[in-house]
Amino acid sequence: MEIFSKSAQETILAAQDFASQLALGDVVRLEGDLGAGKTTFAKGVAKGLGIVQTVTSPTFALSNEYTFGQKGHRLVHIDAYRLEGVDAIETGICENLGAKDCVCLVEWSCFLCQEMTQCKQIWKVTIERMDQYTRRITIAKE
Repeated sequence: MEIFSKSAQETILAAQDFASQLALGDVVRLEGDLGAGKTTFAKGVAKGLGIVQTVTSPTFALSNEYTFGQKGHRLVHIDAYRLEGVDAIETGICENLGAKDCVCLVEWSCFLCQEMTQCKQIWKVTIERMDQYTRRITIAKE
């Protein structure tokens, strides 16, 4: 699926719609350059899952967790950018990849490729900056 977004709000709406396709245990790889809109897309996924908390970038925390649904399911938003050259398993952030009670969004997943091999369902969302406002968002199952 390919979507063209002309604003952050359109990106949030596209991600909100995409969230309806997600199931517990799914992992979503968010790919794109710095500032492409990965965290904006994550905000839309959270909104689509019914999360009302403010979603922020996990760059310095490595991961942020939000609860949704009546059974306390989790959205785990991981930013692996700072994990280059680090044993990601030792950080503990890999414990949630593919967990049956959560959906994981992973920015900079290239630093976790080895750890993601056990995941059952992986989506790849690529966000490309076309110009200052326009983004091409490509969504595919891997």
